[in-house]
Amino acid sequence: MLFIFFPTYWVLYIAFFYYLMKKIISFQIPKPNKEFVRFQVDAGKHFYDKLHQHPQWQLTLIIEGKGQLMVGDYLGRFEPGDMFLFSANMPHVFRSDAEYFDPHEDKQSLGHTLFFDFEALGKSLMEVEEFAGLNQWLQQTKGCFTIQGSTKNNLKNNLRNYPGLKGLKKYLWLWKF
Repeated sequence: MLFIFFPTYWVLYIAFFYYLMKKIISFQIPKPNKEFVRFQVDAGKHFYDKLHQHPQWQLTLIIEGKGQLMVGDYLGRFEPGDMFLFSANMPHVFRSDAEYFDPHEDKQSLGHTLFFDFEALGKSLMEVEEFAGLNQWLQQTKGCFTIQGSTKNNLKNNLRNYPGLKGLKKYLWLWKF
């Protein structure tokens, strides 16, 4: 007979994780229906602390703040300089460390996020031959990815210019990557 020993804290973590999974908040990013990409600044004492999901892909750069990142069944850390890409409908939360909730602490959290709504492009565009590879990749790729190295540095440097872009310039900026 095989016995597996789990330390008490792991049993509690697993139970808490399954409790949270039942409490996932599903919502839409506030944006016009036909907008493909939305830039958002998250600034305050702490990040939004509810486990949630949305149909848009999400690219987030952490500029200030640190804490725990829960994505699907993964639990890890985030800190300034980290960049993450979440696929559509991936449950996630950036849970800031306790000191960010302390009113006596002068801690701040800041993140820059791009949301990508591929459904806004319409089925016709995604069926175009040139987009076949992208469409297949979007359908098969699920999860959270850490963006690192030269890709992260390139995105980070160019993300600073994105908020001022309008119209077609927003989309041309995206195709550089």
